Amino acid sequence: MKRPSIVVVDDNPDLVELVQMAFDEYTVDVSLEIATNGRQALELLLDEQADHVGIWPPKMVLLDLDLPDIGGLEVLAELRRSKKTSLLPIVILTTSNNEHDVVKGYQLGANSFIRKPHLSQRLFEVVRELGIYWLDINRTPTRVKTVV
Repeated sequence: MKRPSIVVVDDNPDLVELVQMAFDEYTVDVSLEIATNGRQALELLLDEQADHVGIWPPKMVLLDLDLPDIGGLEVLAELRRSKKTSLLPIVILTTSNNEHDVVKGYQLGANSFIRKPHLSQRLFEVVRELGIYWLDINRTPTRVKTVV
């Protein structure tokens, strides 16, 4: 059985390490795919070969808004335009507390908007809880199909 994958789109290596530690402690064997900027995220998630390298479909995308080159909201909009990624669970995990970002994130199809806690222990707990919900409780489609 293949391990579930999670795509983390964030340019902060400390956050990526914390995410990995949270899943390791939760004892969920996940494959973390990392994109450190918006362009990498789009290449990774829209790549037609992703099916063949064991990451598809990811159980969740953790998306930061403040990214080099292509911002998180633009990445979200592009992912929602593609049939391949239109139903992927996308959780915005950002330092932004801007109401415009919250509204725009939901308008563009984010499944959740979470402000990164300042304390690393609380962030660890938030990531762990996200894993419990998106990996154990929530059910996601394995393929995008048209439902009539």
